[in-house]
Amino acid sequence: MNTLDHPDEAAEATPVASLDQDQLRPLIRKVTEDLAGWRAKLSLLLNTAVQYELDRVGGNDGLDVIASVASMRPAALSRLLAGDYRPTPKVWDQIERILMLCQASRGVERVTAARLYFGRIVELHGEKSRLLNRGVELTRRTTEVGRAAPAGKARSVAGQEGSSSSSKPITVDVAENKSAVAKTEPSTVEEDTAAEPLPTPAAIPDLRGYEQRPDPLLAKTPAKFVDAMRAYNAWAGKLSYREMERRCEKQISHSTFRNMLTTDTLPKLASLEIFVRVLGGSPEDVQTWATAWRQIAMGDFSMTGRERRKQKAMDEGEPLRLESASSRSSGH
Repeated sequence: MNTLDHPDEAAEATPVASLDQDQLRPLIRKVTEDLAGWRAKLSLLLNTAVQYELDRVGGNDGLDVIASVASMRPAALSRLLAGDYRPTPKVWDQIERILMLCQASRGVERVTAARLYFGRIVELHGEKSRLLNRGVELTRRTTEVGRAAPAGKARSVAGQEGSSSSSKPITVDVAENKSAVAKTEPSTVEEDTAAEPLPTPAAIPDLRGYEQRPDPLLAKTPAKFVDAMRAYNAWAGKLSYREMERRCEKQISHSTFRNMLTTDTLPKLASLEIFVRVLGGSPEDVQTWATAWRQIAMGDFSMTGRERRKQKAMDEGEPLRLESASSRSSGH
């Protein structure tokens, strides 16, 4: 039987500590290929589940929504789908959470399959780490002997380790004291983004046919516009003013957010944009709110005094007074 078909059996037949560089190369290559295959199977399972959810939810921010519900950063979810991770318990928790979230009716079935794939990835990852560490050890010994002994003696000791003069050593950056595993394996999903602030989670969309998102374009007065802003905050989860301040990194203070939502005056456009974004609004949401804001702000300049009074009376539900021809001609 070819021991390369089963890396674990190969390691059992020949302990890693006794392998030389010529024996390590084919084993590392085989384990790497097997590891890539199992990662591909798990990635396909994850991508199938996530794609189903994207098709169901629709919109351009589907991945952001899934990441938010799964308590992950969007970048971390993307790397997970690409198979760029180390098989740690934290990563498994994320995978399990995503599979149970996306197409929940098949969640248990997919988690069972994923557990098998992930377990195999863990085994192969550990095997590859041991093989690479053996390569580091051999390279370090050869380097130390070469520095401390004459060239002839160095060659003799190197020969005892099982390497021939024609063999190429496994290249490992010993000078920087870095593990070969860290050089050849993907980083943990959360590592590169650990220092980044948590992003504002995208607003969770309503189910199709049950849309409740407030429409600011229906507001015709500043008071109605602020009412729509209050409703939008309620729809997005009723964030506190201090939470809004935290999400915008204090670009606007909590007291300013309070004033925006407790008065009946039109807020500044720049403040409105931040307000929509801290509630998880998309660029399209910001554009919608800006258009509604301009619709009201520009309306004050385009209407005459009589038209403004008439519009105010209609908004407040007051009956309109019919003006006589003489009063119109006199300007009263």
